[in-house]
Amino acid sequence: MVIELPYEELDGYIRQICVAQQLVFVECNTGDEVPLLFRYPDPEDTYIADLIHRRALKEAQDEGLPSLEEMEGVVKERGIFTEVDEKKIEKLRSRIEGQRSVLAKTTRVPARRDRLKDIISGMQKEIEEILTRKELSMELTSERKAIEERFLYLTRRGTFDPRTKKPYWENETAFANERDFLFRKRVFLEYIVFSHGLSQSKIRFISRSNLWRIRYVTALKTGESLFGRPISKYTVDQLTLLYWSHYYQSIYEMMSDDRPSDNIIEDDQALDAYMSDWHAERNRDAVASKAKSNNKYGQNSAWDHGETLVMKSNPMHADVEYSDTIAERGTTPKGASFDAAPTNKSKNKSK
Repeated sequence: MVIELPYEELDGYIRQICVAQQLVFVECNTGDEVPLLFRYPDPEDTYIADLIHRRALKEAQDEGLPSLEEMEGVVKERGIFTEVDEKKIEKLRSRIEGQRSVLAKTTRVPARRDRLKDIISGMQKEIEEILTRKELSMELTSERKAIEERFLYLTRRGTFDPRTKKPYWENETAFANERDFLFRKRVFLEYIVFSHGLSQSKIRFISRSNLWRIRYVTALKTGESLFGRPISKYTVDQLTLLYWSHYYQSIYEMMSDDRPSDNIIEDDQALDAYMSDWHAERNRDAVASKAKSNNKYGQNSAWDHGETLVMKSNPMHADVEYSDTIAERGTTPKGASFDAAPTNKSKNKSK
């Protein structure tokens, strides 16, 4: 699916990525929308969150909550997710790869590309529906409980009042005693979405937009930092945007005969299929070229081709049998003598 972002929305996303913050509005129990400022956690908060995750995991295991592996067994035993479902997912994924292969070769008829993409999207949706039944049961596991505790901590540390720039909850006690539980739950869910970054389709649209590319290309030429911070502190959106910026830059720099059309570049699914097919063809050409080269020369040495020159300094010089005809002509027109090339492999003379 090809997405289009209005200029204002596109500019807003770029600023959001650059400052590593997002302004959100979350509904409270009175029906009003509370403005909040989300920030990505710093390395220290991330480290503490990992410690909380480990502690919560151990506590959940001590309480007897099943692991993901144990719950998978229960899910299969109760018929919630069976081997039939696994085989169906495997078959659907295989069909998706086949349709993407066809999509890679469909470059001239937009209507046919759209039909193929609809087929692929339908099969992906079918896979998601099957997996959803399984995922709902996985919420009651020790691993998922530990993940919840981890993100509760990150939510508290990453939520601020946009006016004062101070933490919305002063401390852990204030967060735990929040009277509006549904409000805190909504903030928690919104922060999880924020922390995982923008969708890939939006990031890809941003990375190939002129509004972003002028910054990206200028930074490449001048060496100026794009985000004003060390790489070790880049957020998930910043890293993802850089990845796709490099990806599209390499496509724009391809030879004209190889580069896909603008319509293909703007279509994520079509471009992925095209590039996958292009790389596969390059790999086949490289393997064929290598095989041809090996067949031509193999593992033979220069002796096997009768082209080795043995100079007088070589210990084998006296043991080589020369062609008299060539040796008689062993003088250049300028009078500079040279040794004739051997016509046969070295062999010892009988004494």
